[in-house]
Amino acid sequence: MRRVGITFLAALAAVSVVSVSANPLPSTTQLTSSQPTGTKKCHVNPTPFVIPSLQEWDGGSGNWKLNANTRIVVDPSFANGGALDADSTFMRNPSNLKQYAASFQADISEVTGVNVEVVVSSTY
Repeated sequence: MRRVGITFLAALAAVSVVSVSANPLPSTTQLTSSQPTGTKKCHVNPTPFVIPSLQEWDGGSGNWKLNANTRIVVDPSFANGGALDADSTFMRNPSNLKQYAASFQADISEVTGVNVEVVVSSTY
């Protein structure tokens, strides 16, 4: 169960990241404050505490809800492995993102009970 929770939280943090500035765990006062959480502009959503810490964060506003309409979308360019710089470097990415997405899907289902769909598509 520990692996599931860690994978789920790490992947959820990765999905949520737009840009982040590393901050310590915010206090209760910071969570309700209208002051910035360590970045240049004021945010509704403070920087989450994750390990390793996020390098940049733009919390923006709004809510994200996991439900039956939620999809995990895998870019077809990377669905079967490969990296952006695979042709120009020895650091090729051997991972298969379809397999990772399926594992993430199983983790989400086990932790939340919500079954999400995995699709390979260039349309998000």
